[in-house]
Amino acid sequence: MIIAARGDMRHFTITNRLNMIIACLAIPYWLTISHGFDLHFVNIAKQQIIIAGITFLICNVLFYLNAFGGGDVKMLTALLLWIPVDTVERTILVIVLAGVCLAVIMIMQRMVHRTPDIKTPIRKIKLPYGVAIAAGGLFFAGQPFLNAFVK
Repeated sequence: MIIAARGDMRHFTITNRLNMIIACLAIPYWLTISHGFDLHFVNIAKQQIIIAGITFLICNVLFYLNAFGGGDVKMLTALLLWIPVDTVERTILVIVLAGVCLAVIMIMQRMVHRTPDIKTPIRKIKLPYGVAIAAGGLFFAGQPFLNAFVK
C-alpha cells in the first residue's frame, strides 16, 4: 500500500499490478484468520467479497462523476477485502479524514508556493487519494498493536 501511495503521489497512478497483489493476498489472510478451508473461511470470503463489491459499485459512481480515479476505485476495493466487517466503518472514516487532511495540505501548499495553476478552481485540484486509502489500510494493520495498550 505504501508503494501504491508513493506512486499516486508522484504520478497520480496506482498500477493494476499493485491492486491485484493487494487483492490476491487477502485470500491467505482469510485462511489464517479462519484456520484453514472450512465453513468459517467460506463465510469470511463471502462477507468480504460482498463488501468489496458494494464498494466497487459506489466508487464506480464516484469515478463516473470524476470524483475518484480508477486506481483509487480498485485500491479501495482491494483494501476492503482485508478489512473485517465490524471495522469497515472505522476504516472508511480514517480514509475520509486522511483525505480531508490531504486536501487541506494541498490547498495550503498551493497558496504558499503560488503555483502557476493558482487560477484553477479548488474543486479541480487532483488529489493523490491513494495516500488516504493507504492510511486507512495502515490504520487497520496497526490495530492489533494499538489495541494491545487498551485494557
